[in-house]
Amino acid sequence: MYAHIRKHYVIYLIFLVGILSRLPMLMSNNFLLDGDECIMGLMAKHFIEGKSVPFFFYGQSYGFAFIEVVFISIGYLVFGISDYVVRLSIIMLWLIGVVYFYKSLKLLGGDNQWQPLIIAILLLTVPAWAEWAMKARGGYATAFTLSNIIVYLSLNNASRIKLNWFIIGLCLLFLYHAQPLWLPGTLALVIYAYLKNSNKRKILFSIIGILVGACSFFFMKINLSDFWQPTVFSLNVPTLDKAISYIYTHLSGHYYLNMKADIPAMTKVSSYSSFILLGISLLASAVFLFIVKGDKRRLILFTLLATMPTIVSIAVIDINSPRYLLPLTGVALLNLYALLRLFKMHVVINVFFLLLSGIGILSLLEFKDLKIVGQSKAELCDVITELEKRNVGHVFCTGGLIQWQLAFYSKEQVVARYYYKTDRYMPYINTIDSVYNNHPEQTAIVGSWWQGASVPESDKVMVNKSFFIVMNPSRELLDKVWFQL
Repeated sequence: MYAHIRKHYVIYLIFLVGILSRLPMLMSNNFLLDGDECIMGLMAKHFIEGKSVPFFFYGQSYGFAFIEVVFISIGYLVFGISDYVVRLSIIMLWLIGVVYFYKSLKLLGGDNQWQPLIIAILLLTVPAWAEWAMKARGGYATAFTLSNIIVYLSLNNASRIKLNWFIIGLCLLFLYHAQPLWLPGTLALVIYAYLKNSNKRKILFSIIGILVGACSFFFMKINLSDFWQPTVFSLNVPTLDKAISYIYTHLSGHYYLNMKADIPAMTKVSSYSSFILLGISLLASAVFLFIVKGDKRRLILFTLLATMPTIVSIAVIDINSPRYLLPLTGVALLNLYALLRLFKMHVVINVFFLLLSGIGILSLLEFKDLKIVGQSKAELCDVITELEKRNVGHVFCTGGLIQWQLAFYSKEQVVARYYYKTDRYMPYINTIDSVYNNHPEQTAIVGSWWQGASVPESDKVMVNKSFFIVMNPSRELLDKVWFQL
């Protein structure tokens, strides 16, 4: 038993640091799943109840989320349905990706056996992944983990060439459908691994894997809803200062969708350090390409090629969404490790990166104060309690994301619909409309205080400082508030 623990102590350490460093966020008074996370929580609930097999995020033909659904579902079956289980299930998936990131660093070699672990701990503690390591958002955690598994398998020269490269091809298709932003960097590293030990059988079996994956997704997408098709790509080259601000916001982790939050002191230090380290690493890579030779040069080249597409993507994606830079940290640290292999000052380098990890851990403590969604969990539960007291389980909601929070936190005792006749999960709309037509007294309008401008003050019942309820709304009022019936 002790021999087994010693053999796998690094894996245990990675999971321990990853989970303990997120406990302040999980225990915070500001802890609350956002609307998209609640959709994922509901998808897992429907899955274990046998209502659906949600391969993709509801209402989409992209955002392969089934792996995340499975992890959350297992958590539900063991611990019951709760928001904590959703977050902890996702971080378990993400930490598997960190383990394979560490294993890939080990396979890349180097004189210092401690550096792969230290770089992996740095990845665990950077603010960019503080919350996103736990966010169930339909593909991001899946893509991170699949990317690291693919890189590890491509670097691993075990005798199982057929199986490894078949899995690589299969996982590349899954990665593309989960979150294609990870694909360019992953492909660059796979090409490096192939060129290092080329074998035509690898290409053959990876193609077979890709074809099997393509057939699988063809059947998954039959009759799939395509309600949500946002425009992500838009050729809009930003100015240098705007691009720098965008990267820095991403590295800080203090944002929600396109809304930025104030960044506290230690997070600023960690984010600035990450930004400066990224710049130095990219410049040093460009210089050492003309100095070093052989495999060391090739590794620097391909880790640089893996990093640059994510940065260059700023010119062609929605710059209001800093989450689109999430692939950056992993490949940038691989690039950094390729450079560190050139130096012999192991003690100094290791101490420096441990110091950065320490700053990162202190920055994670500050995330317990991050509140950007608008309301608290307690206020949301107040609304659910009030609706249940009034025997109302079907509501018209003026908040497009709050509707999912109401359904999740009430365990679907309260279900809600938004303004439009179509949405991500049509059973809610159909049920609410049916109840309204037959028992309007069992329905209500619910919204945040600032969303009720069209609702007469005399009709509102304020539940707390954040929410209002309008019982038994008339059709005239629903029309006035823009609900489509």
